[in-house]
Amino acid sequence: MRRPGIPLSIWILPAVILASFLIPFFIWFLLPSSSPEVLIYGPGEREPGRMKALSWPVVHSKGELMAFPSGRNRERGVFVLETSVSSAAEDEEALRAFNRIKDIALRNRSFVCDGHLLNENTHSLFRSYMEEFLQVDFTGWTVIYSRSSEPELQYFHSDGRSFVLKGESNFSGRAPTAAAGGKRAPVYSWMSVYRPSGTTKVTYSLDLHLTDEGRSVLREQGIPVDIPLVLENRSALVDTAYFTLDLSRYPVEPGSFRFAGKLFFRSWISLFVEDNDESVLWRAYVPWFNSYLKAVHGAAAEIPETPEHSEAVFTADGEKFYRTVDGKREEFFIKGVNLGPALPGTWGTQFPRDEHLYYRWFRDMTGMNLNTLRVYTLLPPDFYRAFRNFNEDNPDTPLYLIQEIWPEEYPENNNYLGPEYNRTYRQEIRYTIDALHGRGDIPYRTERAWGRFTADISPWLLAWLVGREMEPEEVLETNALNPGSTYRGEYISAPSGPAVESWLAASCDLSVSYEITRYGKSRPVGMVSWPILDALHHEVEWRDPELKGKAPHNDKAVVDIRHMTVDNGDFGGFFGAYHIYPNYPDFINNQSSFASWQDEKGVFRYGGYLKEFMAIHSGYPALIAEYGISTSAVTAHISPDGYNHGGLSEETQAEGIIRMTDAIVREGYAGAVIFEWIDEWQKKTWTTEPFMIPYDRQALWHNVLDPEQNYGITAMRAAAVLGHGGYTGSEEDGDEKTVLSWWGSESHLYLELKGPVAAEGRLFFGFDTIDPAAGIRGFPGIEGFQTPTGMESMVVVDLSTGEARFQAASDYNIGRYAYQSGSSPEAVFEDVRILVNRETRDERWRLIPAQFADWSSLKLGRLDEAGNALDIQDGSLVLRIPWGLMNVSDPSSGRVLDDPGRYSAALQTDQLQVRGSSGIRIYGLLDTPGGRRLLPGDFENEELIFRFNGWDVPLYREEEKKSIPLLRRYFGEL
Repeated sequence: MRRPGIPLSIWILPAVILASFLIPFFIWFLLPSSSPEVLIYGPGEREPGRMKALSWPVVHSKGELMAFPSGRNRERGVFVLETSVSSAAEDEEALRAFNRIKDIALRNRSFVCDGHLLNENTHSLFRSYMEEFLQVDFTGWTVIYSRSSEPELQYFHSDGRSFVLKGESNFSGRAPTAAAGGKRAPVYSWMSVYRPSGTTKVTYSLDLHLTDEGRSVLREQGIPVDIPLVLENRSALVDTAYFTLDLSRYPVEPGSFRFAGKLFFRSWISLFVEDNDESVLWRAYVPWFNSYLKAVHGAAAEIPETPEHSEAVFTADGEKFYRTVDGKREEFFIKGVNLGPALPGTWGTQFPRDEHLYYRWFRDMTGMNLNTLRVYTLLPPDFYRAFRNFNEDNPDTPLYLIQEIWPEEYPENNNYLGPEYNRTYRQEIRYTIDALHGRGDIPYRTERAWGRFTADISPWLLAWLVGREMEPEEVLETNALNPGSTYRGEYISAPSGPAVESWLAASCDLSVSYEITRYGKSRPVGMVSWPILDALHHEVEWRDPELKGKAPHNDKAVVDIRHMTVDNGDFGGFFGAYHIYPNYPDFINNQSSFASWQDEKGVFRYGGYLKEFMAIHSGYPALIAEYGISTSAVTAHISPDGYNHGGLSEETQAEGIIRMTDAIVREGYAGAVIFEWIDEWQKKTWTTEPFMIPYDRQALWHNVLDPEQNYGITAMRAAAVLGHGGYTGSEEDGDEKTVLSWWGSESHLYLELKGPVAAEGRLFFGFDTIDPAAGIRGFPGIEGFQTPTGMESMVVVDLSTGEARFQAASDYNIGRYAYQSGSSPEAVFEDVRILVNRETRDERWRLIPAQFADWSSLKLGRLDEAGNALDIQDGSLVLRIPWGLMNVSDPSSGRVLDDPGRYSAALQTDQLQVRGSSGIRIYGLLDTPGGRRLLPGDFENEELIFRFNGWDVPLYREEEKKSIPLLRRYFGEL
């Protein structure tokens, strides 16, 4: 008898369940790999069965996932970062972590991270460097969606500010939405508000569902309306991608990731769970990352092999430089530019850690037909990686490097031969040579570059420079403390001294011998000096009448290259590098023999000095390692040939550089290196340094009065809009409106007047800067109008000519050494005239009169140059006043001069007293043939006040000056 079997219907359900479980695994194993290799850098041990959200798409698409460190050689892949640095870490630890991460990213050429990397717990120094590398800028604002009572978008700033956008009125009430790859997901977590910086692009944004009213509220707060979701940057060095939301808390579970269709399943199921923020992972991040992987994988095949390049061998021979490539030797005239890389808000030892920035600068330099770059000190490894990569990418138009090895300033007792000072400098020489050969490993140190230097840039290294501009007192004291000091070296000697030249010879000799011994290569080495230490006699050099009979200031010490000899010529050669400008020292202006030199434009004393100096420089090449023109708003020293120390236009900058270069070529110099590539806000001049208080904040704002801050041929312009305000008034007939607006930047106070302004008459703007009870309460030459508070300064605009003058109250005029506003009835508004050339006497005691610069004249012109202050267009007048002219000592903290003392011109840094200002009250008056009118209409009841909000991080924009196109054409023909 046959036993009954199990019905088929009973087997079907388990079979279907088993098949549905196994088939996705089977399909997954049959799928081909579609991703490039991916390197994961994470916290170390992972919990079994869990995978971080950032890296899940890699394995799910069968990409090859490797944990760091990996010994495999990988030409291209994706580097995914799943860790950050604790805020409790030491600075050294944080910087080492950043450099390690960055090195890996550059080797992989593609880098991905999420919001966890830059959250509030990250070390501040690590975060700032990482933001610079990613080229993103955190605004300080974060926002979260709340539905506690009614829908709100709650904004919070890191400085404690906060405000709320209300549902329906400011936004739709729906949760913000992340959209990428065609899918959308609600966002319930914190959102950080970033801006793209540099060449970074916003690939996807978060949708806040704002109304027009909501957008208006955000604009009033200065907050971007759009919040980036993905910020991507593509460059020749590395591609970076930053997903701004924090995905770190999403482990991928339950179940295996080796499961076909899991993305489809999770992306849809997550939408049905209320307040489920995980849907962002499945519907936004994963689709975007998959597309990013495909793009990178496709790009990998397109990366060209590193081009072959021929190493250039440079020699200094006779009075010229020569370059030998592939056995062909030719004369090489250096057409160069100096780079001080301090960006606005940083000091000279705070170097950018941004290959993208350096690479772009190198491209722009060669695009200007320059062939050489000079740097003053060892820069971070990032700089040399970018330099190597640029030259490998551009073998036909390489950029060569002159590397200075910078000695510390202010040696103890002014003694360059002090044992500790000398030991430190000799170590710096070795560090620098190793670093540029890609073999540097420098321990952490402050105010100097450090780290692992792996980029060998020696094929493009033109020369070493040793030393710096030494002060006469340092030279004299070193020689006095070391009498009879000489040096006999293997290559370079100073057989008869004196001591300073022995020190220079020993330093140059070490540079040559160390490079030859360790690397079997050499190149020219040069000493650095300037006209103050030349071997010429200057009978007109100034003698202070109070110091009659004593040595003239700038003609009392000598450093003479002729005292140094080359004993073994089997190296690249020896030369002198000199910083020579047309406006300082005074003997260039005053010595009559220099005035005999002429070119097609007439007398040019600069050429006369070059000629006489070259006559005593026989035997070695002479390089003009610094020369240039400043485009500051005012001058700090007057030249009879018109090339003053500042106060010149950008076109005059080009004209002066071209004229000086022609003289340099004509007099047989070996090259010319322009000072400098970018404006540096951290610089100082004797006419401005005493008034930038506190001095340790001066790099946070741009003092356009300072020539040294404005030598760049690339402008670094202030970009913030600070303390914006406005006033709308009516003409008497009520038909036309006059709109007055004011705001500030990191460089100026701005005023804009729109509306009916007469073509004739005068416009007055008065400013109460410091104390309402002090100052002048009337307008010059105008009766019957009194201001409720006293004014410390005044601008008068002649509407018919466009001429404008700034005037200061006589008791608050730095040109009179008066630094405190008072309430004296005798006080008047007067011009600001600054002593810039001292009264002196020559060696025959003949008087050379003092000269003063007019700082009151405000130039008319478009406000795309630092020197222009007034722009008048149809229906609009914009006036801007440099902060320093208003005696604002630090706009970033709202401080102004307030010192009761009376000092001479010899002021010290931070000597004057300052005080905080609550703001600047603005008073306006129109005096026209049709009558007089106040702006605002009623001084008593309406106040126009600019308030200092303060900042610790300045905003700026980089722009070509108008000089660059002219210089590009000139150097292309030279």
